[in-house]
Amino acid sequence: MAIRRYILILFSLLCFVVSPTNAFCQYDSLVNQAELRIVDSNYQKALELYMLAFREHQFHFSHDLYNASVCATETGKTKVAMQLCMELSKKGVGANFFLKKSVYQSLKSNKNWTKLLSKSAQVKNDQALKYGAIRRVLDSLVEKDQQVNHEWRNSGMDKQKRLIMDLTYDTISRHLSKLFDTYGFLSEDKIGTYVEDDTVLRIGLPFDVIIIHNYEARMVGDTLFNPVLRMALRNKIIKPDYYARMHDFVGADSTNFFGSSHIYIQYKCTLYRETKPFLSFDKIEAARKRIGMSSLADFERKLKYKLENKKASLQFMLQYRSMAALSMKSLNEFTCQHYKSLSTR
Repeated sequence: MAIRRYILILFSLLCFVVSPTNAFCQYDSLVNQAELRIVDSNYQKALELYMLAFREHQFHFSHDLYNASVCATETGKTKVAMQLCMELSKKGVGANFFLKKSVYQSLKSNKNWTKLLSKSAQVKNDQALKYGAIRRVLDSLVEKDQQVNHEWRNSGMDKQKRLIMDLTYDTISRHLSKLFDTYGFLSEDKIGTYVEDDTVLRIGLPFDVIIIHNYEARMVGDTLFNPVLRMALRNKIIKPDYYARMHDFVGADSTNFFGSSHIYIQYKCTLYRETKPFLSFDKIEAARKRIGMSSLADFERKLKYKLENKKASLQFMLQYRSMAALSMKSLNEFTCQHYKSLSTR
């Protein structure tokens, strides 16, 4: 009995050690609080919370560094803003990112501005040499994924084309899986940060669509990438929000559904939340808490801010659907969550 009790205690301790919540809870909680202060336009408090988060966690995510640098700029903390921009430059965003972003214009008179641009350009060039080959492989896989998807859609969603598409998805997924076996999970620290049009930090990673299509093709149960994503979360190289966003494409009836996709929809100037019978919001909240995510209430506050402030400099990792048309039958499946009319902005 003593040996059995010892084994149970040891097992419990091991579970505690590898728990994603314990590995990441404090950092993500501080970042969530910072984002909520941004929603309240309290940039000074948001900056303080970001700086606390950066002291908690050695790996600083590009979106968090960017938001923190904007908060520092908005509050006139030029020295702190430059320090954060220097840190962000290490992610490979490039010199044009700082030159073209209007939010950084006030930093141009700083004595370290030229140094920032020079370093940013150098790091981007270095990353092009270091990660160029693997990025090209990833881009080619995504291109194949998109090509077969478009062919299926253009065929009128033909059954035979669907079979070809699923088989192609499987081949592409296994190729990506082999890359993970060789290099580990390809997080931003391994392939650099992707920037669109020199000014927009990409939400997610370049191969997300491959993982999503792998999930959607199987619909239920574990997939090729579940163990990889869980390990990346435990190793603190992806955020709980990213893990949840990928995992939720299994479907809303999954045992571990985090409510990061599917359940929010924007129609005209109103935000709706899905209320279908199989959705248990208590279970969603419990699942979110297990991996250190914020509550749905916090998520909704940030989502409303994003929809009301589409030209805002700050960025949040949020998932929702925007619909051009919605039937009354569909509307009945959602609970209305009003926010200010976008036409007033």
